[in-house]
Amino acid sequence: MPVRPDLQEFNKQEINTLTAILISIGRCGKNISILGQSGLLTMIKQGLVPKMVSWFEQSKEIILSRGQSKDEAVINMTEDLFDLLMIIYDISDEGKKQVVESFVPRICALIVDSRVNIFIKQEALKKMNAILDKMPQ
Repeated sequence: MPVRPDLQEFNKQEINTLTAILISIGRCGKNISILGQSGLLTMIKQGLVPKMVSWFEQSKEIILSRGQSKDEAVINMTEDLFDLLMIIYDISDEGKKQVVESFVPRICALIVDSRVNIFIKQEALKKMNAILDKMPQ
């Protein structure tokens, strides 16, 4: 699959902006209230995980556009995306279900893709192992 030309020029500021959004949701989501409920739980019910699938797919295109180069901004963005996934996974049964259904196949595909930087593969593998370790037997 060819990489979109606009992603070739995806700049560090845009990557840093996405990273800031991911960190903000992860750190503040539990502490805010939306319609009288926990902000993160409400965001999950309102479609946060499907939105994150879109972010993941865009991130994957960025990752592939960078090839094997070690781009710290892209690595950090990927780590923050996976960290938020784990927060969602841990917060509720609905979060677990959505993360497993939406991301396990995508994470596996990322891990086995030879075009992906090894540091990103390692982070993906760590998160996949964490998800599998927490699944009921």
